[in-house]
Amino acid sequence: MTTLTEKPKIYGKIKIRTSQLQPNPYQPLGRIEISEETASMLGQSILETGIILTPVARPGKYSPGEEPYYEMGDGWLRLAGIRWIEIQGHETYRDIAGENCCSDQIIVNLCDLTDQQMADMVMEANLKRKDLNPIEQAELFSRYTKDFGISQAKLAADHNITQGEVSNTIRLLELPAEIQAMVSNGEISQTHARQLLRLKDDPATQKALRAAKMFCMPETRRHHFLTLAGPPGVGKTHLAQAIGWQWAEELKFAFRYVQAERMMDGLRRCFDSRSTGPEDNFDTQLNLLCKIPLLILDDLGTESTSDWSRAKIQSIIDERYENGRLTVFTLNGEPGMLGARIASRLREGVVVVMDAQDYRQVLAERRR
Repeated sequence: MTTLTEKPKIYGKIKIRTSQLQPNPYQPLGRIEISEETASMLGQSILETGIILTPVARPGKYSPGEEPYYEMGDGWLRLAGIRWIEIQGHETYRDIAGENCCSDQIIVNLCDLTDQQMADMVMEANLKRKDLNPIEQAELFSRYTKDFGISQAKLAADHNITQGEVSNTIRLLELPAEIQAMVSNGEISQTHARQLLRLKDDPATQKALRAAKMFCMPETRRHHFLTLAGPPGVGKTHLAQAIGWQWAEELKFAFRYVQAERMMDGLRRCFDSRSTGPEDNFDTQLNLLCKIPLLILDDLGTESTSDWSRAKIQSIIDERYENGRLTVFTLNGEPGMLGARIASRLREGVVVVMDAQDYRQVLAERRR
């Protein structure tokens, strides 16, 4: 449970106009604007059950003669619900005591809160709800440590999280702005971002990131084939999977990720006499691989080099090429290692060679 740095001085409960309230200065910018849908849900809940918890606020820093204002410590969502009630034309709602309160007013606990105590309230509320995206959380952690001279270890201990979580999250701010935006939007997971972070300064990695982003946008996509080539441990699989989740989550586009060797093993099992289910039908499986809107074929070249395997791989690639179906390949080497016919197909698309250092070696060197 998060604790405030010290017990605040409490002036007491007062009733103030909702127009006099401003957000907590440590609230992430993306959490200040509340959607109409969320405000409606909160407002309807307040109309049904009333206010359950009294929000906390502190006096603002206004000059004599200026309109008084107050900064919310917590309760910004509750305030959004009350403002929705007023906009909808309801004159009253039930306050914490069960009494009717005018819809343009709210009862708050007025306290003498320091900046650090205000930041603690934001930290507690957002960590409990877990609704911040990784970049917002990184910015909150970073600002907290800088503004109050608090170590990452102290922040972690005070808020019941690990020091590793704090440091790894803050490091996301080292990513290029365009990659941070992709993390914020969910186009790249935090796990994938951390892998990319280890290679953030590598020109080949940056080139691959740009190619992946272009591939995800129809207006900038140069070809329906994208190949990420290079040695193991440079982030090819992470980047390919990030492309898939971008299509699935943002564009609602079906995709399938499959490792080449396992794909061929699955096709061979279809000929096993013990295989009876529809998922074991060879034609069904081959048709799916040929026609899924986006196929991510990982570790191409690690499958068996038998004539049968090469023929089936070639037929899948030819089918997808001729019908313009989006395909991302990863391979631990150059396209030429796959034979002239397959290499020709891949080279007609976009090939990015990620000749960066193996991130596992980078980590090992940093630990020494």
